[in-house]
Amino acid sequence: MTDADLENLFFPKSEKVTSTTRRMPDYNYIHKELLRNGVTKKLLWIEYCEECRLNNEEPLMYSRFCFYIQQEEQKRNATMHIPRKPSQQIEVDWAGDPAYIIDPDTGELTPVWLFVGVLTYSQYAFVEGFMDEKSKNWIKAHVHMYDFFGGVTPILIPDNCTTLFVRISLCVFPGSLAKSHSTFKHGIKPLKHSVVNRVCGEAINRT
Repeated sequence: MTDADLENLFFPKSEKVTSTTRRMPDYNYIHKELLRNGVTKKLLWIEYCEECRLNNEEPLMYSRFCFYIQQEEQKRNATMHIPRKPSQQIEVDWAGDPAYIIDPDTGELTPVWLFVGVLTYSQYAFVEGFMDEKSKNWIKAHVHMYDFFGGVTPILIPDNCTTLFVRISLCVFPGSLAKSHSTFKHGIKPLKHSVVNRVCGEAINRT
């Protein structure tokens, strides 16, 4: 018996399953599902692993699963770098689905809507929870956000949230802004930055 035979006997080489023999993700399905609120790559990977288990197939590890999805997304999406300047603009909106406060005694769930403001250059974020998405809380959130950031930016970019607009259409006509928001610049006078009134007026006009 040769040394090679002894090595194979005592140290058998395991048959490694390469990624090419494993079941690859359904990219079309994943792309469509990721557009839905609350769906993450982690959830889709767990679902993918379950399908592989039922079909006696070898799944990809999570890191490889994400790698192949990223490669596919780069083929699909045409992207362009948008230059940003520090302290030039803030993007604001209500964040998707509500979070919940859980009563430790009764287990009752109370929904909380999250306001999010992000400085687009640094991605530095302000987040605050409110009991509803009414205009009063929308304005209060902006006051708290500017106080948190310690100043204002020349540009404020809101999304088409229902709190801001009386009606939402392809074109925003004069007068379609909610009345409470049109007086927003008068509601934040207590802030120490006098420029805030001028900035907010410009942001509303730009919208």
